[in-house]
Amino acid sequence: MLIGAESYDNLKNSHSEWVEEYLGNVAEVRQDEWRGRIAVGSQSFVDKRIIFSRTQV
Repeated sequence: MLIGAESYDNLKNSHSEWVEEYLGNVAEVRQDEWRGRIAVGSQSFVDKRIIFSRTQV
């Protein structure tokens, strides 16, 4: 195989391990700029969404 795996099953298992390893470390590497909300739209649209979100329980 092109990436050095001996078989499809070997590649599949390696990939699963890579994903689990990464996801296990996500809390440690999370960046604040990706955790917040991003508002998109005109200022009046954003203001209305803020007001609406505060009235929802």
